[in-house]
Amino acid sequence: MTTITDFPADVQEILIFMRDNKFLSTIYKGSDKNTEIVTNIHRALEIYTDQDIKKPYYFLQDIFSSAQKKIEIPPPPNYLEKFAIHRDSENYYEKIINNNKHLIMELGIDDDDYEFLMNIFYEDLVFCAKSRLFSEEKIDFFERVFKIYKSSGFPCGWKGSSNPNKGSFVVYSKN
Repeated sequence: MTTITDFPADVQEILIFMRDNKFLSTIYKGSDKNTEIVTNIHRALEIYTDQDIKKPYYFLQDIFSSAQKKIEIPPPPNYLEKFAIHRDSENYYEKIINNNKHLIMELGIDDDDYEFLMNIFYEDLVFCAKSRLFSEEKIDFFERVFKIYKSSGFPCGWKGSSNPNKGSFVVYSKN
């Protein structure tokens, strides 16, 4: 059995955030001047899923895929397995679902959109944790993703460049 303390402190930070946090609890508090803010959750989900988006915008999942290539797995033997066992045994996804039910009414979304949104949050944060766990140096893209979530935002899009090091996020914020 693994526990949260089996992981480095910077990985624990993300796991604790996933376990305990309420997402989108306030207006987005990010300070990046290049960030484009969207205040309609339905528009944010549309941007997130639009694979045919036009320049200067890029499909965020393509940017994630490119950034994920920088995650080198695994350093110490069994870390990937330990991480997967811990993630599943602690049931972070269910904790995110249960901690954020307030968003259904606050955002005016149905159950399907809610589960889709929580799945996005979960997957994004798992990649943030993996990037810290398996990379010798922090990967800026995933650090920016985590910072957006900590600042009460939802990274829903990307603009400026197909390179994960050169563009900027489109972020959903409550208004």
